[in-house]
Amino acid sequence: MSAKRQWAGESVRRARAVMRPRLPLPCWWCKQPVLADAAWVVEHIVARSVRPDLAHDPSNWWVSHRRCSDASGGRLGAKRKAAVVEATTRLERDVRPW
Repeated sequence: MSAKRQWAGESVRRARAVMRPRLPLPCWWCKQPVLADAAWVVEHIVARSVRPDLAHDPSNWWVSHRRCSDASGGRLGAKRKAAVVEATTRLERDVRPW
């Protein structure tokens, strides 16, 4: 494993072990209770892509239903892509061809 710890396998098992005793908690996305016997995942309050240093910090963890998490996938990526498109469009609009 690289110097940067991965978010998979044992890391996820540890996070679930920390969060399980706290259940039921409201789902990060739908706000309905997440029960221990339901399909659930550990979410990052601040996305790993934004703050990778917080990935293994329990104060940055929350829970969500697996279906809610799966449905939310790509939201940050979509925001980033929209920002790049907006910046490119603005640049093309504002740059003079002479």
